[in-house]
Amino acid sequence: MRQNPAHKGVFIVSFGKKILCIVLVVGLIVGLTALLFSAKRTAKPEASPSAAASPALSASPAAQTADAGTASSPSPVPEAMSTDEGTDADAPVTVLDGDALTEIVENYFRKNDRSGNGVAISYCYTGTGEIWLYNGDNFSEGASFYKLPLSMLIDSSLARGELTPESKVCGMNVMYALEQMLVYSDNTVAENLLSMYDYAELRALGAQLAGLSEESCPPAYERTNQYSSRFMLGLLLELYRRSGEYPDMIDYMLRASPGHFFRLTLEGKYDVAQKYGSRAPALNAAAIVDTPRPFLLAVLTTNVGGAEVVLGDLAELFAEYTLTLDDALDSLSEKEQQRAAAQLDTVSVDPAKNALPIYTAASDEYYAQQTQEYTEAALRESEAAADDPRS
Repeated sequence: MRQNPAHKGVFIVSFGKKILCIVLVVGLIVGLTALLFSAKRTAKPEASPSAAASPALSASPAAQTADAGTASSPSPVPEAMSTDEGTDADAPVTVLDGDALTEIVENYFRKNDRSGNGVAISYCYTGTGEIWLYNGDNFSEGASFYKLPLSMLIDSSLARGELTPESKVCGMNVMYALEQMLVYSDNTVAENLLSMYDYAELRALGAQLAGLSEESCPPAYERTNQYSSRFMLGLLLELYRRSGEYPDMIDYMLRASPGHFFRLTLEGKYDVAQKYGSRAPALNAAAIVDTPRPFLLAVLTTNVGGAEVVLGDLAELFAEYTLTLDDALDSLSEKEQQRAAAQLDTVSVDPAKNALPIYTAASDEYYAQQTQEYTEAALRESEAAADDPRS
């Protein structure tokens, strides 16, 4: 049967449309496949951002060191983190900023038109055992400061049973003697007790109590009544950490000079166990101040106008500063706080364990001059005694 030409044309058009549809479908499938493949390749880096921007890889000093030495095989991240954790566990806990504290103290001097040249300060925060010094190795007239180590020697004899509360020393009841020296700073009692010791021996014993080595004593030190704030801090540390060996001293010091020296500003706020020293041109104070975490403070002044006001102001300044350290310590973990508390047991003012030397060439020259002046004065006294018809 002969095919109709019109039907043949329709068939050809229909067949062409089918071919075109097939081509379009295949093209669409190929295009979608390529698009999906491309999207997957693009998504791979985004899927693990830590690999590209890990703080441990980019910031770890150990990793950076390893990269610098062998770029093709950097140290694994876990090893670097483990090293950092070990270092942190061994590092001391610190909350005190020495530079900031120096600025606070010097700002006080500036605001009050004073110079810090005649002021020596030592401070210890018992929460961490951290120590801060200002002119800490300058020695100056200690005045009645010598009664502190003298009292410590006597009270420790009581604690060891070598003396009893009924014992007599230099004809005085031992407890009466301690009370008079620490509460009232009685010179007569103290001078009588000094007869128990060679003066050089007393000074050497005092240095030992303060944690100072024999090498730290300057020329003529044993023949002078000179103290540094570092020396006094050593005595306070000994007294605070081993209070059981000095069972009576803090009780007496708590009664000393109400309303004066450090208690000028801290009276009624905190208990202050203090000892003062006053002999023109020096006015000094050293104390344990019972803030929530106590602090130890010694301030020596020489030729400072309104010195007692300065002592009171500095006591208040350090009390306020100590409270800020408490806040900083409270923000740390319990483990860090425990480590911090343990540090106080090991802190020392021994010059071998501190960055600053106890003495400088200038201070050696000063004490050489002190020795000469002492010798000349003793010679004059001897000559005057020889010329005295009563001798």
